[in-house]
Amino acid sequence: MKKNKIALILALSIGLGMSYGPVISFAQIASWAKPSYDYLNSKKILPVKLRDTDFSQNITRQEFTQLITTFLLANKSYNLDDYSKSIYKDVNDKFINLASSIGITSGYTDGTFKPDLSITRAEAASIAFRAEKILSPNISGTTPSAFKDYKFIQEWAADAVGYMSTNNIMSGFPDGSFKPSNNITRQEAIVLTKNLANKKSSTSLTNIYDFVKDDEYMKKTEYEFIFSNLPSGIKFKQEQIKQAVFDTFKEERDTIYKSFTDDATANHFNAKTSPNLAFAYDRSYYVFGIEQRTNINGKTEQRVFMSTLAKQGETFTIEKEKAYSSWFVMQ
Repeated sequence: MKKNKIALILALSIGLGMSYGPVISFAQIASWAKPSYDYLNSKKILPVKLRDTDFSQNITRQEFTQLITTFLLANKSYNLDDYSKSIYKDVNDKFINLASSIGITSGYTDGTFKPDLSITRAEAASIAFRAEKILSPNISGTTPSAFKDYKFIQEWAADAVGYMSTNNIMSGFPDGSFKPSNNITRQEAIVLTKNLANKKSSTSLTNIYDFVKDDEYMKKTEYEFIFSNLPSGIKFKQEQIKQAVFDTFKEERDTIYKSFTDDATANHFNAKTSPNLAFAYDRSYYVFGIEQRTNINGKTEQRVFMSTLAKQGETFTIEKEKAYSSWFVMQ
C-alpha cells in the first residue's frame, strides 16, 4: 500500500524546530501554542492523550492522525464503532482505521502503519488538507512557489502545502523555506489544528466524547450523577473516562459489561451501569456505576462506585476492592 505522506506547517512556524527541554507538564507548553491548546481543549478537539505530555517533542503518526480525525469528527458525523476492525498488522486504532478508510492517510506496503514514527511537515500538510477537503470538497491546492525550496516539496504534498500556506493555516521559516522533510512537534500540530478549526463555525462543533444521554441502560441524569460524584482518590477525571470509553472497542465494552453484571447479580451487588461506563485502560479494566440501598428511614440512597476487573482468558472477574463516593439521599 502506498504510503500516504502528509504534513503541514503551523501559522506560527517561527517556533518550528525549537526545543523546550523535557517538559512533561502542560504549564510548560510554549506561550505561542498555549492559546491554541486552550481553544482545542475547550472545544473537545484535543484528544486526552495529548493533554498532558511533552509538547516540544515530535508528534507521531498515530498522535497526529488522532488529532486531525478528532477535528474531523467534531465537524462531521462518523460512527467510530464501525471502524473497529484492524486494518494494519502493527496497530488497531479506530481513529487510524477511519482515517485510512476515508482516504486521509494510509500505511506502508508491508501492511504496517508505523504509528510511532515522527511525522514530517509535508506529511502533516497532506493529511490536514485531505481532512479539509472532506469538509469542503470544492477547495483546491496551488503550487507553493512562494517558498524558495518549493522544488523540494514532494509532488504528492505540493497542492496541500500551497493550500495550507495560502489560507494561513501553515507558514514557512523566516528564511523563506518550507523544509518539507522536517518533523513537526506536538505543539506545532496543535496550532495547525486550531487554525483549521478557525475556518469552521465554532457553534457547529460536536463533542465527540459526550455519550451522556438517555439510553437503554441508564438515564441522562444517572450518567450526570456519576460524573459529578466520582470517588475521591481515583486516577480518572471525567474527560479521561469518556476518552477511555471512546477508545475501547464496543465488543470489548459489551464483554466487560456483561461479565460485571453477571458477577454482580451472582453476588447480590445492587449495581446499575452501562457498556458506556466499561472500558480498558493501561492493561486494566474498569466499570463505573451506581449502587443503591434503602436507609433506616426508608429512603433510597445511592453512591458512585468504580470497580476494577481482572481478565482471565476471555472472561473478566471483579476484584474485591472498589472505590466509592459518599452516599446521597435521593429525593
